[in-house]
Amino acid sequence: MKRKLITSICLILTALIFLLILGNCGIYKNADEVDWPRWRGPNGDGISKETNWDPEALAGGPKILWKTDVWMGYSNVAIKDNRLYTMGLKGREGKVYCLNAETGEEIWQYSFERPLDPQSTPTIDGKYVYALSHKGILLCLKAKNGKLRWKKDLVSEYDVVKPFYGIAGSLVIEGDLIILNFNLSGMALDKKTGKMVWISEKYHPSKICPQSKDLGGYATPVIYDWDGKRCALMYHCTGLYSVDIQTGKQLWYFEFITPGANAADPILFGNKVFLSTGWSAARCELIEITGNEPKLLWQNENMRNEFSACVYINGYLYGSDGDHGR
Repeated sequence: MKRKLITSICLILTALIFLLILGNCGIYKNADEVDWPRWRGPNGDGISKETNWDPEALAGGPKILWKTDVWMGYSNVAIKDNRLYTMGLKGREGKVYCLNAETGEEIWQYSFERPLDPQSTPTIDGKYVYALSHKGILLCLKAKNGKLRWKKDLVSEYDVVKPFYGIAGSLVIEGDLIILNFNLSGMALDKKTGKMVWISEKYHPSKICPQSKDLGGYATPVIYDWDGKRCALMYHCTGLYSVDIQTGKQLWYFEFITPGANAADPILFGNKVFLSTGWSAARCELIEITGNEPKLLWQNENMRNEFSACVYINGYLYGSDGDHGR
């Protein structure tokens, strides 16, 4: 039942994405105008910059333009140059798919060995697409034809700690670096070769988060500028780290312990960061990061994001409240 449900969700999600893209629904002229090359869009904030949106195009319900089977998983979609990229699990074989965004026709697929259901979303950078499996296999493929450029097993090659529920956060490309939310406060690889640039220390759950069977964080890194540096927010099970993406140096830390999983991406706006979680410690907090140490501004239970992160627009946070830990 679970697998059938996941498959159905993948198909519906794909169809709805194209409803928002294709011209005959009256929203966009064509798919070439819309690039969504990574998790939560070009800026990682879940916001499209398109301006020719017509809400009345959805009157009467969505019109499904095409369907295709990308099998099972939790991967979202990335879109660039009229191509859509996603991942799925077929039997015991993981697959990266490239589809025509207007028709759903498969352009290519790449298979990789014995994963579990993929949870992260592919990232497109120039001529290449990067995909990360549930078990920590990182692929760099040619976007044109799906041919392998390089592959790394992050757990066995770089001593990455795999979280209890597997790897779910997506990677972020920043300049020549691939930024990943692993270990205590992240890691960085060279995007051309997959070689490690830096990696944070491994954590010991019995010392850091003894009340939880869960290990690590499941959110995607959030990139921002701070004190003249290009930095990343890394969300661990114990809290939030800020690191210099060039060196991996920890700049500050804010405790936000969840005896389950910190999975929803932190939401950065101005000099503030919104944190939210479900589980038995369900709550949300707003912190200020102007100085050398983060400062708590407020805390409540009005928005408990267990998995899906909020979207911030004009002073308001829009999202889903709820948790299954209580």
